[in-house]
Amino acid sequence: MSIEPFLLFLLFLAVFRVQCAPTTKLFRRQGPAQTAPPGWKVSWSKPGRLSNGASLGFISLSTIDQSATTVTQAHVNACVQNCATTSNCGFVNLLKLTGSSKGNVVCMLYPRYQASTNAKYTDGPQSSGGTVNYSYGIRSECTPTNGGALTSSSTPRLSSTSATSSTTTSSSSTTRTTSSSSTSSTAVSAATPFFVPSDSTLPKAPSGATLIEWAPCKGSSLANPAMANQGFIKGSTASSAYIVQHGAGSDFDAYFSSLYAVVGDTAPIISPGFLTSDGVSSYYRNGVNLGYAPGIDSWTIGNDDSTGGSCSSYSQYDAILNYYSSNSAKFPNLQTIVIVGHSGGGNFVSRFSTINTNSPKNMRYIIANAANQAYFTNARPSTVDASCTGAYSYPYQWTGSYNNYVGTRVSDPTSLFNQWASRNVIHLTGDQDTSTSGTQTCQSVSQGGSARRDRNYAMWAYLNILAGTSTDVSKYTGYQQLIASGASKISSGSLSHRACTVAGVGHDADGMFQSSCGQAAILGNSLPAGAGPSYPS
Repeated sequence: MSIEPFLLFLLFLAVFRVQCAPTTKLFRRQGPAQTAPPGWKVSWSKPGRLSNGASLGFISLSTIDQSATTVTQAHVNACVQNCATTSNCGFVNLLKLTGSSKGNVVCMLYPRYQASTNAKYTDGPQSSGGTVNYSYGIRSECTPTNGGALTSSSTPRLSSTSATSSTTTSSSSTTRTTSSSSTSSTAVSAATPFFVPSDSTLPKAPSGATLIEWAPCKGSSLANPAMANQGFIKGSTASSAYIVQHGAGSDFDAYFSSLYAVVGDTAPIISPGFLTSDGVSSYYRNGVNLGYAPGIDSWTIGNDDSTGGSCSSYSQYDAILNYYSSNSAKFPNLQTIVIVGHSGGGNFVSRFSTINTNSPKNMRYIIANAANQAYFTNARPSTVDASCTGAYSYPYQWTGSYNNYVGTRVSDPTSLFNQWASRNVIHLTGDQDTSTSGTQTCQSVSQGGSARRDRNYAMWAYLNILAGTSTDVSKYTGYQQLIASGASKISSGSLSHRACTVAGVGHDADGMFQSSCGQAAILGNSLPAGAGPSYPS
């Protein structure tokens, strides 16, 4: 592509003052890693493409490069530019092909987010022949503040700010409501402890969600933002309710979409956001929002905020659990509350589920691809270097000094393990979650190596050893080192936890949640039979 169109594209963004999320790296699961242009974010990458039929709202196809042997940054920019200047476009599927008459790099446009499970075709689009080597799904994160050319009433992430409180968007199967940032800053109703912010510079909520804010701690008016569906706000007759926890990127809007793709409006959903005080998130407002110290080992472990609110991140969960359980008029049939966390959210759910003393309903906890968890003894699946300070204390082990919230709820490690072992916890591990781009602190690596997959395999082996179960975990990562470092039975032999390995999926919340393991865990169905680990060679 020539340089002039892309410069015009950048000028276009500046003129219309598009409010965008920070630039995000494309997730390197298939194909080379690239950088998404400002205001765009990768959703997935896999060796397949989306349908070019009407079922997904396919808009158009264009050839980006006839002969390229790999996808480059210029290709990404060109495809995104095509979408940004096309009416009703909010999602692109950028393909790397071989042997297709359409060329080697092709861009397909869609009006709204498409789940990775839809990218199931391996041939070239429009009967062009050839093979898909890999493809990227990239979605818009932009919010025009003055009704510029990016406006699209059918694409929530690209829709213009209006004076109405909500915009209704339709898909092939569901009608969903999207919040507008111009909604007045008042409580949704007298019975709710949250409100819809009025700041028109805030990014739009994704399809199906309303952006709300909630001050969970008494004595502080500082609030956490969250995405919630109408079932959460107005009430639901469903028997289950959901909380989904984002990872290190504080992308609570994306995590709402990931869970909403599975649950939809069949049950209430909230996705709370924990923002860091450095203001990286475009949702963060200094003096309005609770801000936590940068890094995942802050809000994921229950620390208080760093902005003067004296408010633990775990307190937000107490407030949500109380909201669900104390509103019988809104949730008359509620029986089970499901908490789902992926990546850094998995770190959060692992620790919170261990110490939680607020269980007003049946609870189900889902831990997916956690980067690290808290051990109960000094045993480790990998050798711990003597210089690795903190490996044997909280948040990596249930001992040592604790923060204010955790310290009041921790008993001795054995009793704590027995409490956790009795709870309904499901561990999900992507067998392709082997990238070393994530958390690589020595404390995390000591839990099974550089790959998050292996750390989660090792945790499953460790739990079964501590519980003294009859499950054969001798082939799991780190088993021999766990035994050598002193892991042994400390429990009665009861372990209510379950595990499921997701084949072909890496560090990808969409892929994990929408897999057979993920859907069964989330919806409360039986886990797939025989879903065990893929053992490293």
